[in-house]
Amino acid sequence: MRALSLTQPWATAIALGLKRWETRSWPTSFRGEVAIHASKGFPKWAKEFAAEENMLELPLGHIVCLCEITECRQTETVAAELSEQEIKWGDYYPGRYAFKLENVRPLVQPIPAKGALSFWTVDWNTVRAIRYQLERL
Repeated sequence: MRALSLTQPWATAIALGLKRWETRSWPTSFRGEVAIHASKGFPKWAKEFAAEENMLELPLGHIVCLCEITECRQTETVAAELSEQEIKWGDYYPGRYAFKLENVRPLVQPIPAKGALSFWTVDWNTVRAIRYQLERL
């Protein structure tokens, strides 16, 4: 299973359905299931944004949900179609890329994991823990 690490509160925003597009400086041809991981780092500017959004208790260093990447588009081609809320949760500056996230399945109990840059591979024991939790819902 592949995973993407995001700084909080953006990882939790995906799990809550507030964010349906993830913006990056690089494109991907990957389509399919991906785990969303909340990075351990929580810089001041991210804490301030979280406070503005009333998101106060956020897991760090945990996988918070699974979803599927179904599209990757240049931000210029998608930004005009998005709500103000979605725009607020991404960086739609020209020249960037937006990954569409669908079929979001939040984890009731986020699972600890060490993240990495770009896509990374979730270890087998963590995959089993994720599957077990989702099967019980």
